[in-house]
Amino acid sequence: MQHSPIAQQLKLGAVILISAFIFAILLTPLTIAAFNPDNSIAGPSSPAPAAEATTRTGAHEEPAFSAQEPVTSFFPLGVYDKYANHDGRGFTDPKWRDYYRRVFTLLQAHNLNTIVSPYLCDAEDIIDFVELAASYDIAVVLRSNPEGCLRPTPEHLVHEAYGHPSVIAFMYGDEPAEADVERYRRNYEHLATYYPDKPVVTAMVGEDVEENGGFPVRVWEELDPQVRMIRFYPFRYNKYNLVDWFDGPEGFGVAPDQAFHIIEQANGQTPWWYVPQVFGQPAYGAGMNYPTPQDIRALTHTALANGARALLGFSLQNEQGPVFWRALVNQALESEGDNLAMYGELAGIFRKHSDLLLRHLPAEFDIDNNCNACSAVARYDPHTGEQYVYLVNRDSVTAHVSSLTIDVALVEQIQDIYSGQAYDIRMTDGRPTITVTLEPGEGQFLRLTTASQKTYLPYVSHLEAILFPS
Repeated sequence: MQHSPIAQQLKLGAVILISAFIFAILLTPLTIAAFNPDNSIAGPSSPAPAAEATTRTGAHEEPAFSAQEPVTSFFPLGVYDKYANHDGRGFTDPKWRDYYRRVFTLLQAHNLNTIVSPYLCDAEDIIDFVELAASYDIAVVLRSNPEGCLRPTPEHLVHEAYGHPSVIAFMYGDEPAEADVERYRRNYEHLATYYPDKPVVTAMVGEDVEENGGFPVRVWEELDPQVRMIRFYPFRYNKYNLVDWFDGPEGFGVAPDQAFHIIEQANGQTPWWYVPQVFGQPAYGAGMNYPTPQDIRALTHTALANGARALLGFSLQNEQGPVFWRALVNQALESEGDNLAMYGELAGIFRKHSDLLLRHLPAEFDIDNNCNACSAVARYDPHTGEQYVYLVNRDSVTAHVSSLTIDVALVEQIQDIYSGQAYDIRMTDGRPTITVTLEPGEGQFLRLTTASQKTYLPYVSHLEAILFPS
């Protein structure tokens, strides 16, 4: 059957339009973000290919983080990635990508939502790494150096890498000396110019904290970071731990719970991120002890009791160097004992309460605590006005009983928000007293419910239901 020339042209035009439409759909996932003159990223970031999504296990119902939210609304729970030896193959190598699929699956399975990246210089490697992490809802603290890397790289690739929504912060340097501070300041200012919404962090040495603040506090005053970061490794030489810290030839100046208090109080309301010790040597007496699961539990609770806004354990994998260090897993990603299970269990608990953990602040009421190995820290929620006691058994070997008398009036209920356990209250000179048994390393976040709160809160809820019907 013959068609007229006009009909043939219409048919050809329809085919071209349909083909162009299909081609546009196919190209959409490959859109590369463009760099704007105002230093912002325009256009969608590359979504994960379908093949990546099918490899995921243990995914959360909602994303672990959102590029639209400031970093202060997200509680990072994660680890340092210390493998970092891909022999120059780049992240496009199938074996390397498969390794990181396994890493991110492992993090998801243990309730972890953040990774401190290996040291990456190549912009395309960074893009591949952060996009793969994003496909597993894993946020990235990017370890890189804009002064020493990326100079020959096209500008749009640099900004696609550094400006990627999965990158929540940059880590620049580690444990600086006094002479390094000016160079650090230049790089802080450089990164802040281009990426003002992404904090720049540097891990300081917690053992350098002193009663007057010490070196970490002086550096923070000079760098003025959006987020402070500090590591503190108290398990060493089979002698130092969270209970015994001062005595001995090393002469640490303050007790560990006091060190955390000083860290929180320094530099105003600037939030701080904590790097807990999850690594060590297999044998005692040779430097850093390999911590037990109970050590890790005591350490993380003590940091959270003093307002830590992130936990980034050092490190995920074992490191092979002059001395062999054990970590949470070996380089084949096989668990080293029960530490990863404990860290993941804690992360699961903390994620359920991340909103409160991101905002609780020091409170001023007094607490009488008869347990020398236990820390009892007064806290309050500025959003609701509720008061809390964060109670931690710093002894990771022995259970302890703590009798707490709390100088807060009209307390009608005291309940651990982590376990749901409520305690019988008795009165001591008009003040509520409870007795708590804590397992080795255990922490409890005790909510104090007063009579006024029990009357007031349902009333507010009723008003909200009237004024703001769903």
